[in-house]
Amino acid sequence: MLLLEDYPEGALVADADGRLPMHWAAEGSPENVGHMLKADQEAMLEMVKALHQAHPDAVRLQDHDGLLPLHCAAFSPGQV
Repeated sequence: MLLLEDYPEGALVADADGRLPMHWAAEGSPENVGHMLKADQEAMLEMVKALHQAHPDAVRLQDHDGLLPLHCAAFSPGQV
């Protein structure tokens, strides 16, 4: 999260699918999401909080498929 402190604009850098870091953080770990340790889940929650603090409006931005970060969290087998 030090990167966000030095470069908060990074929270608004989208990938080729228009997904922001908030989309990915809301979705959880791309591997073994359902089997995440409690410490990993807490770390993902802290990342979501840090991204939200850096750019609160990111939760309202859609990717190229029209998905909000909330949709990514809802479709994820894990819980963030």
